[in-house]
Amino acid sequence: MLCNLNRKLMEYLPHEEEFARKRANLSDEDYYAVIDKINEYCDTHETVKCVYFAPGDWTPTVFQALYEACGRNAEDAAMFLGQILWVVLQERDDDWSFYREESIGDNIQGMKYFRINR
Repeated sequence: MLCNLNRKLMEYLPHEEEFARKRANLSDEDYYAVIDKINEYCDTHETVKCVYFAPGDWTPTVFQALYEACGRNAEDAAMFLGQILWVVLQERDDDWSFYREESIGDNIQGMKYFRINR
């Protein structure tokens, strides 16, 4: 489950209409491959950093399908990945929280998610 720093359960998806539009461009096979990869990572890490700017090459990874579904726009693909991460953390049995993180430099922003104990 995903909750904010005050332990309020997050039961919504930010920018849900945008998510639905991008999701319609992605096959179920590719969508669930991304979910599996995120869950695999979350199973072995206590924190996940997701930035709204993902430089570099999305190929040849399972995340290439996100890039393609977003019209080869890396920034849109990074935001879409962040939304999928949000959904995955909402649906997990373990508890996660998050906060907005700003980096120094190019004004890159993102979210940092971390596992919490109840």
